[in-house]
Amino acid sequence: MGITLEENLVERNIKINSTMPDDSTTSMHRDILKGSSSEIDGQIHYVVTLGEKYSLDMPTYKKISSWAKAQNIK
Repeated sequence: MGITLEENLVERNIKINSTMPDDSTTSMHRDILKGSSSEIDGQIHYVVTLGEKYSLDMPTYKKISSWAKAQNIK
């Protein structure tokens, strides 16, 4: 797909997350808890669509996507 990631991406994110309060959560999580629209289409469902387009096996994303659809999470 022509995407180049930084070599230290995992380390960078661990460092960022280690400075956050223990009760931190994501905006998508807060939106879902409130029953508001979330970014699930772009962050989960679209990833599954791209995986299918490029013949990539994405069992975890597919499972989450199916579960979210069954729960009517938007």
